[in-house]
Amino acid sequence: MEVVMMTNGKISSLHADLLNHLFSEEQKTNDEGYSSKFPPMNVEEDEDSFKVYLATPGLSKDDLRISLKGDLLVISSEKKEHKEREKKSQFIHREFGIHPFERSLNLPREVDKEQTTASYERGILMIYLPKREDAKARSIKIIGIA
Repeated sequence: MEVVMMTNGKISSLHADLLNHLFSEEQKTNDEGYSSKFPPMNVEEDEDSFKVYLATPGLSKDDLRISLKGDLLVISSEKKEHKEREKKSQFIHREFGIHPFERSLNLPREVDKEQTTASYERGILMIYLPKREDAKARSIKIIGIA
């Protein structure tokens, strides 16, 4: 299933990527066979920018990598869970762990890639994607009918 959204009469590739991911039936598994999804993500848009928030508890900013390849934003982590454990114990129930991941989003044309910044605080990665000045929403002019 592929989803396409329209924003101001244009297809928003960022919106489409997010929705296509949500409706994707593909699920990754790690080496131990546990199901692992990508870290949860929120995307916020206002008239000046997009903000991408990625929940990555257990990681430090040094574990994360963010790159721009053309119009593709790639967020990844290579940190793997520490394997050393006392031989006397084993998991009897397991719902979380730290697994490597990679997420990619196609950026809309209105993003000013040169001004993109990122910050990391309390397990939340925030990527700030400002819009180019010429792409920012203009105020709507109401025209009276004569």
